[in-house]
Amino acid sequence: MKYQQLLIAFCFYSFVIFFVQQSQLTYAGQHLCARDDAFYLLQFKKGLIVVDQNIHDCDNETRAKTLSWNVTGDCCQWDGVTCNGFTGHVIGLDLACSILNQTINANSSLTKLGHLQRLNLAFSQFDDDFPLGISELSSLTHLNLSNTGFNEGEIQIPPGLSKLSKLVSLDLSSNDFQVDRTTSRSLLQNLTNLEVLLLDSVDAPFELPKNFPSSRRYLILQDTNMCGNISDSQFFHLPNLQVLRMGWNPLLTGTLPNFNWSFSTSILELDFFYTDIFGKVPDSIGNLRSLWYLDLSLNRLSGLIPVSIGNLSGIRVLRLSSNSFTGNVPSTISKLNKLVDLDLSFNDFQGSILESIDNFANFSEPSFLYLQTNNFTGPLPYSIATLTRLQELNLQNNLLTGPLPSNLSRLQELETLDFSFNYFTGTIPPWLFRLSSLVSLSIQYNELTGKLPNELKSITLATPDESTLEQDDEDSFFASGFTWEAVVIGYGMIFGLLMGGLMILLEKPKWFVNFAEDISQQIAAKKRRNQKKRRQGRANYAHDAVISADAELDGVRGFGRTH
Repeated sequence: MKYQQLLIAFCFYSFVIFFVQQSQLTYAGQHLCARDDAFYLLQFKKGLIVVDQNIHDCDNETRAKTLSWNVTGDCCQWDGVTCNGFTGHVIGLDLACSILNQTINANSSLTKLGHLQRLNLAFSQFDDDFPLGISELSSLTHLNLSNTGFNEGEIQIPPGLSKLSKLVSLDLSSNDFQVDRTTSRSLLQNLTNLEVLLLDSVDAPFELPKNFPSSRRYLILQDTNMCGNISDSQFFHLPNLQVLRMGWNPLLTGTLPNFNWSFSTSILELDFFYTDIFGKVPDSIGNLRSLWYLDLSLNRLSGLIPVSIGNLSGIRVLRLSSNSFTGNVPSTISKLNKLVDLDLSFNDFQGSILESIDNFANFSEPSFLYLQTNNFTGPLPYSIATLTRLQELNLQNNLLTGPLPSNLSRLQELETLDFSFNYFTGTIPPWLFRLSSLVSLSIQYNELTGKLPNELKSITLATPDESTLEQDDEDSFFASGFTWEAVVIGYGMIFGLLMGGLMILLEKPKWFVNFAEDISQQIAAKKRRNQKKRRQGRANYAHDAVISADAELDGVRGFGRTH
């Protein structure tokens, strides 16, 4: 008897659940989407304005996704909409790159989507204020407001955003946002479920907190005007941290710590570019065996590079430029066979490149090699020709001697080649002018001789002026009808307007030195202005790879960040 009662109760309960589901899921046919959610989305669409513009960073994905939203369709099939497959409730809304102008206040129909977990409004335009209604979406786990625009300039991030306690991923990067002290502390310290926090290029001029929740995995705070001492912060002890980017914060100071085991097993990216850290790189840097992006450029670091750097077996981007490192580059660096980008420029390294990097053949993938402005001596190693994927090679301003190796003609992917301000000797090799991809060539101020190739005899090289210095490509300082944008060669200079070969044996004239220095200063100023943009572009390779390696955290791409 008791068994029969239980069976009847179960059947009745199942019937009720089935009836409720059918009433929710069935309208205008067999639609999955919940009726109320479809209504709220259509109401939200009425307040949107499609902006007629193309967004460069959206990779040709710019389109008004809301054009597919109509009253007859199943909202779960609309562009940018994701539904729960069982209940039909809208749980995801991706309107990134949808060229929309919108207002989201507390009365917006969007706030009625009580089951919404993921919201991506990257590259949207808002009328005059932060979309306050978003703070009402208490179920949100992923929120992306990166690269949004406002008609009123800098916008204050409201304190209510920090009440979204379920957030796992929050991207407010590349905006004219300002964060007050209270909100900043809440975003950095109080959201205990937050794994991904991207605040790069957000104005948060406050002291770096000492403590962070252990849930943090991606912490990107570059270019926030943050200050403080990194030595006092506990982010080096976060057990799950994978990406730490603190670059472009020149008011951050302190020394690098001894990297403990818990931190070293998880960290993938470490970026302190253009901060004010000082001291030596600790031997424990070699414990970061999972690391594949390290940028310590433009700081006050000094001393020797530890031999343990050769333990970074997964490193792909290693940038140590513009510091005061001394001594020989440890030969263990040749063990880093996955390197794509190696930058040791603007330091006081010395010794032979051949001794420092004893076998370039160990490197299989380098695209960028920067060794300029050091004190390297000796000949150029023949093994450098094994780097057939090189796109940029810069050895400017060293003490290198000997002839240019003939096998360098194998570097057919080179776009930029700079041997200038060294002591190379011998005849200028013809292959130098047959590198099919070459855009910029500089070999001035050496002891090279030879004839100018016929292909270059008709070129006229112009002095750089303000118009050329304002071009997007900082290497475009000389105008010509030739394929290359800059060709500067010879001891002194051999210009293309000369007929035949010319060798300048006299001491460099003072007027020419002043002229060259003035050009160099203008170029350096231009490069500094563009350096941030260029570095970020090159960094995207490593960042995208980190995302691919951690595919389950799709909040960084899609709902965490849009590229």
